[in-house]
Amino acid sequence: MEILIGFSLLMAGTFIFATVKGKLTWALPMLALAHGWAHGAEGNEDGFWLFAVGFMLGCTAILTVGYGVGVFLRSHPVMRQVAGGAWLAAAIAVIAG
Repeated sequence: MEILIGFSLLMAGTFIFATVKGKLTWALPMLALAHGWAHGAEGNEDGFWLFAVGFMLGCTAILTVGYGVGVFLRSHPVMRQVAGGAWLAAAIAVIAG
C-alpha cells in the first residue's frame, strides 16, 4: 500500500512539474484511490461514522486549498516548477524510505 501511495505522490509531482495533460491524467485518481483506501482501513467499526465525517471534512478542506494553490501555480510557471520539484523530491524520499 505504501508503494502505491508513494507512486501517487510521484505522479502528482510530475503532473505539477511538467504540466502533464491528456491520456496520463487518468492514473492520478486511480492511485489516489489507493491512498484513500489506506486511510479507510484505519477506521474501526465503533467510530466509523465519526471517522468518515471527519475524513470527508478534512478532504474537502485539503482539496479546496489545493485548488487555490493550483490556480495560483497555473499563472506562475516558475513557482509551478519549484513546487513540482519539491513534490517530486518528497515522493522519492517516501518511496526510498
